[in-house]
Amino acid sequence: MSVRAAAGVAHPTLLDTLCARLRLYEAEECDLSTLQPKFVVEWPDKLIQMLISTSEACGALPGLSCLAIALIATQMILNGVLELKGVHVP
Repeated sequence: MSVRAAAGVAHPTLLDTLCARLRLYEAEECDLSTLQPKFVVEWPDKLIQMLISTSEACGALPGLSCLAIALIATQMILNGVLELKGVHVP
């Protein structure tokens, strides 16, 4: 147990404090996450190309945040529960 937790502090770490603040949504609100990773690819013919992938995720109303959904999906992939490969659309 950390010193802060032993002292009765509600959020023992800075990460706990941040997460608690991020959960302060009104009933009709949800979070939105937009990612745009950039990949530098060197093809077998030595051509170098930058590929940009853009994704957007929205949290569920009411329910999980988009970060929670992404973390759950990532854990399912790592555990072998999801075995999909490639690009998939709803």
